[in-house]
Amino acid sequence: PTNEKIAIGGTNAAVFGSTASWNVAGTLTLTVASGQSIAASTTITLVLVNPAAAGTAQAPSISAAAPQAVTAAAMSTAVRGGTGSWTVASVSESSQTTGADNILTFTI
Repeated sequence: PTNEKIAIGGTNAAVFGSTASWNVAGTLTLTVASGQSIAASTTITLVLVNPAAAGTAQAPSISAAAPQAVTAAAMSTAVRGGTGSWTVASVSESSQTTGADNILTFTI
């Protein structure tokens, strides 16, 4: 499928309505739910299944469109401050084993 819905878990899942959209190009789209906002240290988790064969590591990035556009930045130690930059943007994984469930944890 072109887009799949993925369940969001973690402390702040409700901020995004508990689902995200994932497309075949590898883009994960999160939409802030009505009446919600992103606060400091917003944390969510996603469970993906690692491919059956090892592949090239991917370097995720994060960006925002509204209400204030934030240019894409590599996820690691970048941060989203009030001036259109990321204050904290990190991602970690639970497993690198082929075929295993891999819990990705995003903190923004």
